Amino acid sequence: MAWKSPVLLIQGDDDRNVAFQQMTGLVQLLRQRDVYYELIVFPDDVHESLLHSRWIYTLGRMETFLHRFLWEKQGAPEISLVDGGTAARFAAPSQPADNF
Repeated sequence: MAWKSPVLLIQGDDDRNVAFQQMTGLVQLLRQRDVYYELIVFPDDVHESLLHSRWIYTLGRMETFLHRFLWEKQGAPEISLVDGGTAARFAAPSQPADNF
């Protein structure tokens, strides 16, 4: 059985617990399997963000993602950039993708 559930990926690009290459490898696997995912990368941040504003942003995104896919079971939420982070919304290759 293949993984098909939507995935929310969050990582600082200076994470010393999880190599950034592991994140890019996971993204490649999700794309190959047509799994919807959202990716948030915080520049110059570590495994557990050191900035309060990024925690608040991350918790808000998690709430939106979980509400959308667990309670409403609808399409992807809209995404906005905050605090210099890079956010992206990706759809399965058969669907159009929006990059932010």
